[in-house]
Amino acid sequence: MFHNCEYLKDISELKYLNVSEVKDFSNMFYGCSLLADIKPIENWNISNCNNFSNMFHGCSLLADLRPLENWNISNCNNFSNMFHGCSLLADIRPSENWNVSNCKNFSGFFDECSSLIDIKALENWNVSNGENLSNMFSRCSSLIDITPLKNWKVDNCKNFKDLFSNCSKLKDIKPVENWNVSNCNNFSNMSHGCSLLADIRPLENWNVSNCKDFSGFFDDCTSLNDIKALENWNVSNGENLSNMFSGCSSLIDITLLKNWEVDNCKNFRYLFYYCSKLKDIKPIENWNVSNCENLSLIYSGCSSLTDINPLKNWNVSNCKDFSYLFSSCSSLTDINPLKNWNVSKCKDFSFLFSNCSKLKDIKPIENWNVSNCENLCDMYLGCSSLKDIKGLDKWNVSNCKDFSYLFQGCSNLSDIKSLKNWNVSNAENLKYMFSRCSSLTNIKPLENWNVSNGEDFSYLFSECEKLSDIKALEIWNVSNGDKFESMFNNCKSLTDIKPLEKWNVSNGTNFKSMFCKCSSIKDVKALKNRNVSNISNFNGMFKECNDLLDISPLENWKVPKEKLEYLKKDNCLLF
Repeated sequence: MFHNCEYLKDISELKYLNVSEVKDFSNMFYGCSLLADIKPIENWNISNCNNFSNMFHGCSLLADLRPLENWNISNCNNFSNMFHGCSLLADIRPSENWNVSNCKNFSGFFDECSSLIDIKALENWNVSNGENLSNMFSRCSSLIDITPLKNWKVDNCKNFKDLFSNCSKLKDIKPVENWNVSNCNNFSNMSHGCSLLADIRPLENWNVSNCKDFSGFFDDCTSLNDIKALENWNVSNGENLSNMFSGCSSLIDITLLKNWEVDNCKNFRYLFYYCSKLKDIKPIENWNVSNCENLSLIYSGCSSLTDINPLKNWNVSNCKDFSYLFSSCSSLTDINPLKNWNVSKCKDFSFLFSNCSKLKDIKPIENWNVSNCENLCDMYLGCSSLKDIKGLDKWNVSNCKDFSYLFQGCSNLSDIKSLKNWNVSNAENLKYMFSRCSSLTNIKPLENWNVSNGEDFSYLFSECEKLSDIKALEIWNVSNGDKFESMFNNCKSLTDIKPLEKWNVSNGTNFKSMFCKCSSIKDVKALKNRNVSNISNFNGMFKECNDLLDISPLENWKVPKEKLEYLKKDNCLLF
């Protein structure tokens, strides 16, 4: 009725409105962010209403519920998000005697009521018909005590998703230890962001056997270090364990997960993400992950993890996504346990070992079947200890489209012979592929690469400071290329760009800073007959090329007259 009437302050005209036959008040004052006084509606006869969802959602100035104290809401079956975002609401005593026994949906009831501290008024609420409690107290960042919920009968509830998520001051969950949650199929993010929660013993006897979704249950519970309470949890029906312990930066011991049956789980994404103190994953060595389709980020940020031998016999044959799997595992040195993994179904290997700064040898995975891979971007980004990439010569990368950032920051990488016979004919994105490979001097292995489908070559060899010879690129077909920005930026040793003379860059639009800081280049005659008619940006193309004194060969460029004039007159952008 007044949905998103953001300037509505005065509702006095509604005082005598006859609403006795109205059954649905949903969204009535949704988004009325200036509405503070609801006294005019205190005598409304709302006894026939069965839906109050979102009624005061976003009424951020609403603090006084006394006008609603005597409302007869006994017919209501939906209170979802009724006071969502009422950030000044601290006193809910007026709702103490509400008869909510018919309600099935309480989701988001007090979501984002950030001033709410005392919920004693809810102590005698009959929520026995409630099937959905998701987000009910989500983001109640002042909530400390949930003792009033102790005797709630939640036997019928199927959804506890985000129930206490981001209740950042909540420490004690003992009041809910006797809740019967046996009908629940969704616990996702239930305690997400409860950063002070350290003791989860009250959950020890919970029957979670019907739950399919455990994702994010303890996500960002940064004080949680003891999970013994979960030892006997039956998670055999769980299909989603993603983010379950993500960001639990105090978690050290996962021994209690040893006997978990995870056979039905399809998603382990982010499971131990940034559990930075986790060293020992031996307890889960016998997990059956054969149904898993997604292992992305499962150990990403586990900076203390050194031994992955427990993963040796994991059956990952159904997994399609390995992205970020060991990203930022900065202590990891040995990946030999992955030697026999069947990765044939995987399409995404992006960031797999990115920032594994101590990883020196990748030969153990030389026999991986990556023929289905479409994305290799950032796979070895920041692997600064990697000197050679022996073993990759056996990889079939013919289906891969994205090679961007693949070896960026591999500052010790000097030998790329293993890439000689790579079929990159489907590659569309090559940007940053060897960027910051500051030890790379020889790119001859790339001379026969078919890059005819490549569209983005920007930063490809940027900051390869020792690279002096690019003759290997002489016969590259870059005719499909659109972006060449900073392709050789800061290649300080590069003196001769004659190998680029026959390049067809007629489709290129962006050459910004292409040779910026190539301080040894003296001659640009090779670019004399270049067709750059589609160029839109060549700012700084030769900026800081201190030895380059003559750019007259560029006067032959087939560019619109006004662009050529720009090139001649605005040397400050070129140099």
